[in-house]
Amino acid sequence: MNRRIFNLFKSTFLIAVILLSASFSNTDDAKDSVIDYGCHQVEWTSQIGVTVNADGGVRSTTNTSYGSNAYSVDKIPASENGSFEFTAFSMFGFVGLSDTPSYTGYSSIDYAIQLWSPNIVYIVESGEERGYKTTWSSGDVFKIEKIGTQITYSKNGTIFYTSTAVANSDLYADFSFGNEGTGFDAPKLCITDVLATSSETPYLKDSYKLYPNPSSGVFHFSSPFTGKIDVFSTSGQLIKTLEPTLTSNIDLSELHNGTYFIKKVSHEGMSEIQKVIVKE
Repeated sequence: MNRRIFNLFKSTFLIAVILLSASFSNTDDAKDSVIDYGCHQVEWTSQIGVTVNADGGVRSTTNTSYGSNAYSVDKIPASENGSFEFTAFSMFGFVGLSDTPSYTGYSSIDYAIQLWSPNIVYIVESGEERGYKTTWSSGDVFKIEKIGTQITYSKNGTIFYTSTAVANSDLYADFSFGNEGTGFDAPKLCITDVLATSSETPYLKDSYKLYPNPSSGVFHFSSPFTGKIDVFSTSGQLIKTLEPTLTSNIDLSELHNGTYFIKKVSHEGMSEIQKVIVKE
């Protein structure tokens, strides 16, 4: 009898250990799959020829052409919206987003802002030059933003180029430049949950409300600040731009039934994105 009880206890203990191990394994897997939404200072890896400042900004330690390279630990998942921004300091080179960062040059950067002399900005995508687009000076804030599968480039909150390429891969912040002492400041990577919806509640931080959602086409809008609203398709195409009052209705009833993205941009430069559904 005692032996039978011992064997039963032994079997029960082994089962408990197996279940506990599986639980920890599943927890680790879930932790690995969690997407950290919001905006975060960029953490760099595979650094070559650079030092990293407290704000994540970088400075070159070499005069070798394109000898300063690194890419971000975090990424913008292909399934999500997001952006990468940085503040210009003093550099001549490439900063952007890459789906397969190689830290060996600029040709692998899929969507790059090239800061060049004398203070001009080119767009270069996968090594292909898209032309001169704007100017730059120290302190300008540049952003590369992905909405759906579309990429836009902006300076100080104003879009100056929209890519014709289709962005459907994970994207990492990436850079390649040279000249000792040069670099850029305050790099930030933002990830937005494109799957979030709400029936009568605000999308992020109570900054504005847009409801009901889904809707037959007319959404009630209220916000503590003024600005504009951009309406995008799921592929990232800009459909229309609106400038609602602090409290008003947004009429999208002329659109076909389906899913759209609403981007609210305040006059102060803050922006948020919400998925909305139009259906009869």
